[in-house]
Amino acid sequence: MILINTYQELVEKLKQFGVAEDHLPSIDQPKVVLEKEVKVFNSDFNILQLSLLYSMVTVEEWQDEKSFYIIWKNTDLKSNLKRFVLYYNQQKGILRRKYVYRNNTEPRKEEKRSVSKEQLIADASRGMLAILTEGFKQMD
Repeated sequence: MILINTYQELVEKLKQFGVAEDHLPSIDQPKVVLEKEVKVFNSDFNILQLSLLYSMVTVEEWQDEKSFYIIWKNTDLKSNLKRFVLYYNQQKGILRRKYVYRNNTEPRKEEKRSVSKEQLIADASRGMLAILTEGFKQMD
C-alpha cells in the first residue's frame, strides 16, 4: 500500500523535524535542504534519507515531477564533508549521490541507474536501505 502525502503534510513533517522555513520546498520545486550532522555511511542517516525521499516521491502534487533533491549541509565542522546531495530523476530512473568537500577537494559523484519509482517506494516501505547504499558507480 502506498501512502500518498499532500504537499502540505510534507511541509508540516519537515517543520516538526526542524527544517528552517527558508529551506522548505516550494510547491513547484521538490528540493529540501537540511542542516544536520551528516554521517553518510551511518544506517540511521540512510533510514532518515530513504524515509524523506519516499515522502517526497509520494507527494500528490509532485506525482509528475521530473526530479527530487535532498541537500544535506553538514554542521559538523570537523568533518571534511561539507555537503551531501541525493538526487532522484523519476523519469529516467536515476539516483545520484554527490559528496562536496571542504579544503578544495574535488567533489565525488556516484550514480545508480534503473531505479523505478515503484522499486524505490517498495524498498522504502520495507526499510530496505540497499537502494541507497549499494550498486552506485563513480561518475567522471
